[in-house]
Amino acid sequence: MRNSLAIEMLGIGFPELEVVALAIAASANVPSVDFSVTPPQAKMRRNDLTSKVEMLLTMGLSKSREVHSFIQHFAIADSEFPERLKAGFVSKYNQLRTDNISGDALFEAMHQFSCGGSREFKRQAAGLAILAYLFEICEVFEK
Repeated sequence: MRNSLAIEMLGIGFPELEVVALAIAASANVPSVDFSVTPPQAKMRRNDLTSKVEMLLTMGLSKSREVHSFIQHFAIADSEFPERLKAGFVSKYNQLRTDNISGDALFEAMHQFSCGGSREFKRQAAGLAILAYLFEICEVFEK
């Protein structure tokens, strides 16, 4: 599964990012403001994430620049898009934490959410790219 995901990650572009991001952004509108950044390794430790998740994060972060560009591109036409996207992830994260899901299981559940539960590796890769980006910039998961 990870090999298929890694292969599909190479081909992720705006169309794939659009599918997953618009689906998530359409379902939320809760704003929040926090500009602090925590190094990914420290954040992984705080969230009890293992090397299994580190590998996925590394894979997803390989598209970080493209995800950033994608979000900026959509923000030109819809200035609230970045906040709605983030809010969708934060809402799901809070729901899972309320259900006492944590560690790698929490990351995996967030990944499933980010790709809409799709079994299509291209969509899973796009969801992972957005989740990893938001993890890196400290929008999702404990700081």
